[in-house]
Amino acid sequence: MCSVYHKSRAEKKREAEGGVLGLGVGSRLPARLLKAPTITCGSNVGVCKQVTSGCTLPPSAFSPLHYSLNLSIQSVVPTTFEGDVQIFAKANVGGKQVSLNVNNQLRHVEDIHVVNCDSGGTLCVAKTVFDQHEQLLSLILFDTVEAGTNLRIDVLKFTSVDNKDITYSQIAPRWNRNAPTMVGSLLTYGSAKKIFPVMEVPAQKTSFDLCIRFTPTGHVRSNAATKTVVDGQTCFEKTFPLSTHQIAFSAFEKAETLIYNRTALDGVYIPAVEIVFSLNRNFKREKHEWIYNEATKVISLMTQWTSFPYPLGALKIFSAPIRASSHSALGLITLQESLTTYLEWKVNEQLEIVNKTRAAEIETIRPKDLTAEGRDDTRVLRSLETMQSCPERFVSIFYTLDETFGQDTVINMLRLIFLKFAYSSTSISDWQQAVVEATGNHYAGQMLSEWFSRKTRPILHLHVMAQALQFEQMTDELWTVPVEVAGSSGVQLVAVTDKTVVIPYSSHDYVIADPRRKSTAMIVHDVDSYVRMIRCWDDSRCPASQSGLRGIVRDLAAVLLTNKLPAPQISDIPKWKAVFKFAQIHRIFDGNAACCAEYAISRTADIACTWVIRDTCQKISLINAVAAGA
Repeated sequence: MCSVYHKSRAEKKREAEGGVLGLGVGSRLPARLLKAPTITCGSNVGVCKQVTSGCTLPPSAFSPLHYSLNLSIQSVVPTTFEGDVQIFAKANVGGKQVSLNVNNQLRHVEDIHVVNCDSGGTLCVAKTVFDQHEQLLSLILFDTVEAGTNLRIDVLKFTSVDNKDITYSQIAPRWNRNAPTMVGSLLTYGSAKKIFPVMEVPAQKTSFDLCIRFTPTGHVRSNAATKTVVDGQTCFEKTFPLSTHQIAFSAFEKAETLIYNRTALDGVYIPAVEIVFSLNRNFKREKHEWIYNEATKVISLMTQWTSFPYPLGALKIFSAPIRASSHSALGLITLQESLTTYLEWKVNEQLEIVNKTRAAEIETIRPKDLTAEGRDDTRVLRSLETMQSCPERFVSIFYTLDETFGQDTVINMLRLIFLKFAYSSTSISDWQQAVVEATGNHYAGQMLSEWFSRKTRPILHLHVMAQALQFEQMTDELWTVPVEVAGSSGVQLVAVTDKTVVIPYSSHDYVIADPRRKSTAMIVHDVDSYVRMIRCWDDSRCPASQSGLRGIVRDLAAVLLTNKLPAPQISDIPKWKAVFKFAQIHRIFDGNAACCAEYAISRTADIACTWVIRDTCQKISLINAVAAGA
């Protein structure tokens, strides 16, 4: 039979005090979370008849409630796991199909049993259908499952192979058999199905009971406190509700460790920390204490920013042969990926951990070609694609908010989110309201909402007139774009919200939009303004630095490749040639833009540009007109 239970307060406290927050140097700090019920279920064996019923339930027809996962590490290199999993789920609609996400790298997914937890009886699996493209294994049941039914799906003796893209490993070389052995998970969105069968519902978080079998002399760490260690098998306490990709584990043998007790830094609670190293030869504690020092500084700073203490009693950090610069698997509700990345940059800039600035990082990820940007849907947070990919360029909106409305804007927004939504989840409208409250400006909320609900980015065209400036939005959708304009009369902030905006403005020399590169928008100037930028390059009175001018001209190339700019008048052709020559001399353009600029100047180009000219440059109206001009 089955029973549904909730944990007692004592159980919750023990779990929180012993939990493991992250695996990997550079772990990210989470918001808090909700508890979920666990279902336990007995197992009955039945005899099944063969039928040919069609599929009737989509994958989202079931809500996963709990996983009980047993894995055995069969080999480290190549990494191979064998395991059993019990998936507890609730039917949202009636039907005869149960769907599991199963990757091609899983083998022997054949021994499957389905139990009705409400009645205790076994449900007969009439047949299974595997969709290789969708990586979906459908179990066609003999009997109909009613909506609201609690099920347990047992998948026994499966094997995970060829999983090196989601694991890291190290074995002792022949010349040093005493070197550490290590193997651990590097799960990302949608990748858990490469290790065990799952019900991949991105918005659904579930608890886990995890057991890992390793060598008798080895050690295993995971997202929860260790419960038992018997004959090489380590079992952990039930985790907090988490997404399947957030389950994490690492097994090691003969590795060096540093252990620090709970303490306080500047009055801020710091959890117990264990650091595990993938080396043991000539190990000197003092050479590695910087990891702990930096981790505690980050925890202290994040506590000050959010007004929330670190939520668990322990943190595990692994310094291991990880192909990425760092990896974290918190086992908790995490912050939106692009915000987390921006917070890392902001923390680094304040603590000076690495010699990088937010401005430099933002400029690095700024697109150099907009032709492909509108084709992806990954910015729409509610889509499945976002769960699997989050390009770093999305972080630029947070930089723009800080630079436009004050350097504490994102911190104040984050603090409000923690205060209002701890132990729950948030929508974009919640973040929108928080930034409006933090800034007192409704434009800030509109900017955030627009950025994360559209595929493209704002593109503006600036035309400088004698006593005025005209901004025109070149996209079909209207955006909320605050833009700084600098000239001899000073710096003025302009809010561009309509298709065309004209404002009074006068300057005796240069007029440059977004000179300090704060905006998410790509801003194209008129050709006369670009000609003035050439003179501005070496002029101490220039309101933009040379790196700023370089970025402004590079934005021109990104928009130019989309063919959004009209062919110029004959009188402007020499000016455009001068702009392209300037970009060529200072090596501002690269890739397709460099080929097109060279073609526009002389109608010839390097042999490597031949196909670019035919396929791209000759289809751009402005480039063709300049190339054809005298």
